[in-house]
Amino acid sequence: MKMSSEVVEEKVLVTCPFCDKQLRVPQTYSGMARCPSCSQEFGVDGLIEVESNAPKSIIVGNTDEESPEIEILKNSGGPFEFLLGLIIPIIPAIIMMIYFFITDDLEALILCMGSLCCWPVIGFILVISSETFVKSFRDGAKLSVIIALIIVGLLWMWFFSFVSGGVTN
Repeated sequence: MKMSSEVVEEKVLVTCPFCDKQLRVPQTYSGMARCPSCSQEFGVDGLIEVESNAPKSIIVGNTDEESPEIEILKNSGGPFEFLLGLIIPIIPAIIMMIYFFITDDLEALILCMGSLCCWPVIGFILVISSETFVKSFRDGAKLSVIIALIIVGLLWMWFFSFVSGGVTN
């Protein structure tokens, strides 16, 4: 016989500041919310510990079923977040390329090629972190991973042909 345990988050009632409708909100949620009645957006602060002198707009305890749940808004980001997602994974490789061009030796080339392997790995980690970053940031990282796999593959082929052809001083 299987026993299932389900964690149920406690809800509190908040009053929409625009239409005075009572809405159920998870007790620990902080962020923007949209009222389903008037479609207005407003900020909600999470309650860690409810005190007896809580504001009147928040009612803790028996939440009646007549109170609708709020629509929790997630920031979808914009073009700036997309560009950040595109650029951030390549930063270690750019730093090592600058080091290679400054020193121009074989060890710096090997470090540069190794750092290029970090580019798609960092991008992939950003893509799968859906709870941390906004969607447009992850979309930029996804494009960065695709570009990285192509460029890094070509550069590694060039590197192996360079090394197999012999390295001269």
